[in-house]
Amino acid sequence: VVIVLFKFFNADDNYCESIDTKHNCVDNLKAKFFFFSSKPACQWIEGSASCSFVPLPLNFEIVMALLIIASIVSQPLILFFDALLHTSSVFLIGNKSAVSVVPYDDSMDSEIDEFKSIQSFSSIIRRAAGLILAQKFIDFVPPEQEVEDLSKLIDDRNSRLGPKQILRYRKNEVYKDVLNARLAAKNLQFELEMSKSPQISETLLVKKYISWSFTGFERRLVEKCLVDNATPTISWLCYLSAGSLFVFLGGMLFVAYYFSLSIGSRSTDLWLLVWFLYLSEELIFIQPLFSWLKWVCIVGYIRSNVVKACSALRQRSRIMLKRTSGVVRSYKWIVQHLNPACRVARSNPICKLPISRLIMSINDFDFPEKKIPIDLMTAILNKSYYLCCTPIVVGYSYLPQYLDNFFISLCSIALLNAVVIALYSFSTTVLAWYYTVVIVFVLLTLCILWVYFTHKHNSTSDGAILSSKPLSQRGSYRGSVFDDDDEYASSVSSEKDSPRATS
Repeated sequence: VVIVLFKFFNADDNYCESIDTKHNCVDNLKAKFFFFSSKPACQWIEGSASCSFVPLPLNFEIVMALLIIASIVSQPLILFFDALLHTSSVFLIGNKSAVSVVPYDDSMDSEIDEFKSIQSFSSIIRRAAGLILAQKFIDFVPPEQEVEDLSKLIDDRNSRLGPKQILRYRKNEVYKDVLNARLAAKNLQFELEMSKSPQISETLLVKKYISWSFTGFERRLVEKCLVDNATPTISWLCYLSAGSLFVFLGGMLFVAYYFSLSIGSRSTDLWLLVWFLYLSEELIFIQPLFSWLKWVCIVGYIRSNVVKACSALRQRSRIMLKRTSGVVRSYKWIVQHLNPACRVARSNPICKLPISRLIMSINDFDFPEKKIPIDLMTAILNKSYYLCCTPIVVGYSYLPQYLDNFFISLCSIALLNAVVIALYSFSTTVLAWYYTVVIVFVLLTLCILWVYFTHKHNSTSDGAILSSKPLSQRGSYRGSVFDDDDEYASSVSSEKDSPRATS
C-alpha cells in the first residue's frame, strides 16, 4: 500500500525531466500534490533551462497524511488476508477441534434432563396447564388482541401499585414490541429446528433469553458476544481460499516489486520513513489497541451485567422449577409476552427440551434489582469510563458482523493518530492546552452531574421492583445487582401472585 501510494503521489519516474518547456513543467502537474502540498511536482530551473522533480517535503503533516491513508487503505486488505488464512487453515492443517477421544452419539443429548430430579408431580401438572393457557392467550391470538390483553394487564397492575412503581407505556410502543417479539421468535424457532443436537438448541435458547433481557444497543451487543453467527466451513470454500491465499501473496509481491522500480532515489528516504513508521505503528500500537477495544472496552462494557444475569438465572432455577403457585397464570407475565425465548419455549417441539420448562416458568419478579451504594469517586470513574466507551460500543453494536473488525481497526487508527496529533499540537502551540483543559472540564462536569442526579434518583426511590421506566426498557440489567437470598424467591411462590404481595 505504501509503495502504490508513493507511485501516484511522490514518484521520481523522470517524467519531469522529459518536459522541455516552462509552461508544461509548472502548470500541468499542479494537481499531483493537491492533497499534500500546494507546490507543483516539477520545478523549472532557469539556469539550465530544464525541468526538475521536486519531492515532497519531509515534515510532520506530510508524514502523518501518508500514514493515515496507508493505515486506512490497508485495513480491508489485512482483514481479507486474515479471512483467507482462517478459512484455508482447515485445508492446510486440518480441523483439530473435530478430533474427539470419546465417541459421540447424538442420542446422548436427548437423554440428559438436569431438572427431572427437582420437579414434583404437582409442579409438572400446573406447568402443563400454564402452557396450554399461555398458548391460548399469547401464541394463538392475533397481535392486536394480544396488545389489548397486555394493555389491560398493565393497567390492572398499575392500579394496585404506588406512583413510583407504575409501568409507563404507550399502546403503539406495546404493539411494536409485540410484533418484534413475534418476528424474533419465528427466526429463533427456525434456528433451533436447524440445530444439530438438543444440547446446542438449549444453549442457544438460554443465550437468546439473556440477550433479550437487555434493551437497545445493549441487546445487540450481548447477542454479538454470546451468539455465534459464524457460517459453517464448506469444503470447496477451503480449497478456494487456500488457492486465493497464494495468489494474493504473489500479487502483493509483484505489485511491490513493479512499483518500487519507479519510485526513484529522491523519494526513497521518505518512502523508507513512512514504511518503517507504518510497520511500527501497526505492530506496536494498532494491534494491541485493537485487542483492548474489542475484548476490554466493548466486551467489558456489558460483561458484568451478563454475568449477573447468568448467575441469577442459575441460582433461581431450582426454586422456579419447584414453584407450584402462580404457574398456571404464566400468561399474565410481561416477560412471557415480550421475550422471544419465552415464546419459542412454548412451541412444539422446543417445549420438550428441559431448559424450556425453566424459561416458561420465569415471571416478572424472579430477578429483582438491588442497588449497591458506592462512593462518589468510584461513581465518577465508572461514569467517565462508560461515557468514553459508549460511542464506540453503540457504533459496534449496530454494525453488521462482517464489519466489526474493520470498525474496530478504524477506531484504533483514529485514537492513535489523534493522540499523536494532539501531542504535536501541544509542542507547537499553547492554545491547544486551553482547548484540552476546557474539554476535560466539560466532561468532568457532565460526569459529576450525571452521578449527582443518579444518586438523587436512587435515594428518593423506595426500592420497588417495578420502576417507572417505559415498558420497552423493562428487564434491563444495566446498573443492577441481583439479590441472592432465598427468602425473596420463597415469597414469589406464595399463594397470592399480586405484585404488591410479591414485593
